[in-house]
Amino acid sequence: MVTKHDSGKKQRRSIRLKEHDYSKTGAYFITICTQKHKLLLNNNKTRLIVEKWWDAIPVKFPAVHTDQFIIMPNHIHGIIIIGPVGADQCVCPDSRGSTRIAPRVSGELAGSPLQQKPALGKIIQWFKPMTTNDYIRNTRTANTSLSPIKLWQRNYYEHIIRDEDDLYRIRQYISENPLK
Repeated sequence: MVTKHDSGKKQRRSIRLKEHDYSKTGAYFITICTQKHKLLLNNNKTRLIVEKWWDAIPVKFPAVHTDQFIIMPNHIHGIIIIGPVGADQCVCPDSRGSTRIAPRVSGELAGSPLQQKPALGKIIQWFKPMTTNDYIRNTRTANTSLSPIKLWQRNYYEHIIRDEDDLYRIRQYISENPLK
């Protein structure tokens, strides 16, 4: 959404929950769409690029795990779990008494630097240019020179996964999405 700022300049309004800490341990379902919903992800070369950088997320961010993931012709769906390395995922109560997905933390992991977690936005902010730059490098040929292209739309959709039922439903949605 776009709103007018006091100075008259257009300003995008965030679709993120203002009160939520997106570096908080938990699981997030994300959808990232291609620029103008173009069918840019329907060839194997581009799919391999996107998959390579998705798999690199836990390498770049050791406190992050990736879960189920699918590449569609004009968007991707995936689950990102933010939490300490080496932790088993479990469902636990949050401060309001509802449940959320979180890793079990014990022993030397509890309170260690391994718990330093990036915000979800920082992860996406890294993933998008890495895939875009690789896409541009690998789609140039000797006969053509592509002008810089944006592979992804500016924003992304996220859903905070609240419990195991939600996680199961989203995993099922991701696995069945190609059938739709």
